[in-house]
Amino acid sequence: MSDQRSETGTTQAESKADRLYRQAWGDPRPKPDFTMDPVHLFLLVASVLTAVGTTVLSLLNPSEAALWVVGGVMLLVLGMAWLSFKPHWLNYPYMIEPENAQRAYRVGQQMMVQSTAAATVCLLGTASSWFGWGLGWLLPVGSALLIGACIAGIIRCFRAR
Repeated sequence: MSDQRSETGTTQAESKADRLYRQAWGDPRPKPDFTMDPVHLFLLVASVLTAVGTTVLSLLNPSEAALWVVGGVMLLVLGMAWLSFKPHWLNYPYMIEPENAQRAYRVGQQMMVQSTAAATVCLLGTASSWFGWGLGWLLPVGSALLIGACIAGIIRCFRAR
C-alpha cells in the first residue's frame, strides 16, 4: 500500500496523526476535497466567537465556578469546531470508500458544525444564570438542538451512503 501511496503522491501535507494512523493501520481514508459552505462557516465562526466572548465576560464575574464551567464548555466548543475540519477522523456507520467519502465527510462536517452551534447555545444559557441575563431558557433549547442535530446528522449520514 505504501508503494501505491508514493506513486500517486499527496497534495496536502501529512499530519502527525495521519502518519501514526497509517503506520498502525495502513493508508488513511481519503482526505476531504471540499470547502465549507458559507452558512455553516458563518455558524461555526459565530459559535466560536460567542464561546470565547462569553468566557472572557465570565472573568468579570466574582464567582470562580462560573469561569471553570464556562471555560470548560468553551474548550468543548473549540474542540468540536476543530473536529469539524477533520471529518475523515469521525466514525461512520458504513465503510468509507473513495466513491462515497466526500458525501459522508460533508454530512459529518455539517453535523459537527450544527452540534457546535447547539453547544454554544447551551453555553449562553449556562452563563446567563451567573450574569443575570434572564436567558436560562437557552439551556434546554440548546440541549434539544444538540439532540436534534445529532439525530438529523445520523439520518443524513445513512442517506449519504
